[in-house]
Amino acid sequence: MPSVKEIYHKIDDVRIEADSINLNVDGLEALASTQQADVAAIKADLADGIPVSVSSSTLPSGAATSANQTTANTSLSNIDTDIGALADSAASTDTGSFSLISLFKRLLSTKLPDQSSGRIPVTLASAGTTGSTAPTNANLVGGTDGTNLRGIRTDTSGRVSTQIFDSSGTALTYAGTGTAGTPSSDVVTVQGVGGMTALTVAQTTASSLNATVVQSTATNLKTQAEAYQGGTAVGSANPLQVTLANTASNSTAVNIAPRNGAVTVTAGTTSGTANTSAQALASSSTRRYLLIQNISDTDMYFNFGAAATTSHLLLKSGGAGITFETGFVPTDAVNVICSAASKSYYILSA
Repeated sequence: MPSVKEIYHKIDDVRIEADSINLNVDGLEALASTQQADVAAIKADLADGIPVSVSSSTLPSGAATSANQTTANTSLSNIDTDIGALADSAASTDTGSFSLISLFKRLLSTKLPDQSSGRIPVTLASAGTTGSTAPTNANLVGGTDGTNLRGIRTDTSGRVSTQIFDSSGTALTYAGTGTAGTPSSDVVTVQGVGGMTALTVAQTTASSLNATVVQSTATNLKTQAEAYQGGTAVGSANPLQVTLANTASNSTAVNIAPRNGAVTVTAGTTSGTANTSAQALASSSTRRYLLIQNISDTDMYFNFGAAATTSHLLLKSGGAGITFETGFVPTDAVNVICSAASKSYYILSA
């Protein structure tokens, strides 16, 4: 059948003027008649059918053929066999040729326990019994960095044991509660606070109690002691009251007697060479009393623990001296220097 373009080109007698379009009607009628004949011929062909030969016609790639259908049917049959039927019996072993339904039936009947308790019990080959030796493979706990797996350590009663470390990785010893009446260096200490319940400190023998009392300010301890004494200053005539827990009065005055004992007398002279330091007294860690006096006619200088120079402690000639007793007593060696040789000094120590 001619296309529209062909029809247009066959209309030769078309004239387009400025004011009108002139057509050759006879030409159009002849063209229409030709088109009608073409349509009639097509209808006749369709009425008789269009012959098609499968063997001679070219099929597209992958088109359905008898051979392809046979392959598909075989695959579907194999899938049915592998899945199995609802009536298939449970598989007798974990290996071998069984349908999936048979294998699932074996799994449900032999591999999973009864679920009536609502939980699945698990028995591990490495799991031990209560109190038995821990196996090589057991539950482990890792560090926060995801490394260093370790087992959880417990004592014979099943209590978990822990170890505390400081930021440098050093193991810390934490204080325990201790045992009443048993001395221990690893117990919890007590920090006092105003209004707290008083702590009782007891001694087992007369000499075993050793305590240090620290005052919060320069006057508090003295003021409180004197208030306890009725406002009278503590002194030899008014000794400090000490509470004795085991006495009936519970407020017995105790006189703290001064320490007594023998003294060592050292009557010595300075170096035989003027302006030369010499040791006057050796050091002593048990020294509790010290008196030094210059009994010569020349000034002397004393130092403790190191050689003496003229910039150290000055004891003037003619009997100047210094005494150390209660409060602080130096235990160092005593050294002396003088501008003249072999000048006398006098030392008492205890």
